[in-house]
Amino acid sequence: MQHQKTCAILVAAGKSTRMGTDKQRIHIGTKTVIEHCLENFQAAKHIDNIVIVTGKDSIEYMTSIAPSKVWAVVAGGNSRQQSVILGLQAVPSDVIFIAVHDG
Repeated sequence: MQHQKTCAILVAAGKSTRMGTDKQRIHIGTKTVIEHCLENFQAAKHIDNIVIVTGKDSIEYMTSIAPSKVWAVVAGGNSRQQSVILGLQAVPSDVIFIAVHDG
């Protein structure tokens, strides 16, 4: 049976207004929340690609910490739904399965 590719879309484009600070950059131990998420998707043997959807002002930061499985880093939309759609549009064309994760 041919390998069927899976892509994880990490939706991390929120403004964290209720929290008052960017929750993606909060440290848990020596790493940020987003680094923990990326590390786990990078290590997952059934995840072939990762698409990060983030705020426009975080694209450079996310790109700088992106592990090798990251296929794309894209700006999110005005809502979670729009951000997921933008993530879906960035998924490689040979992917069969998609997992959406709220970062």
